[in-house]
Amino acid sequence: MIGKIITTTLLVVALGVTGAMAKESSTALRKLTSKHETLSKKIVTAYRKKDRGNSVLAILNTLESEQKTLKSQIHNPEINNLLTFLTMCVKDLKTVVRKPYSSHNAQRVADLSTSLQEGSHYIRQAI
Repeated sequence: MIGKIITTTLLVVALGVTGAMAKESSTALRKLTSKHETLSKKIVTAYRKKDRGNSVLAILNTLESEQKTLKSQIHNPEINNLLTFLTMCVKDLKTVVRKPYSSHNAQRVADLSTSLQEGSHYIRQAI
């Protein structure tokens, strides 16, 4: 279900995006979104540590603060909508990782981290 929602959201955003960014800032933004992809991949591994979510929360706090940077530098409404969705994913992840470890919660973490990874990848491609 979440996969279909993610796919649909990314498809809608993909159809409407026309990336118009300044060349000097686009390189820095690409690096930042590439970093987001890498961090998103590490979320599931960090969650498996079963350390009450502390490892994941550190990653999520980094993602959250850098998403604010992206929002302030990107003036494309479609990408900003995607960033809003990714911010919601981070908030949902923060809620889930604070709960006791379970296979159900681990699947939710995996789904949400995949959303973050795909969204960051899409943004990097669009810039």
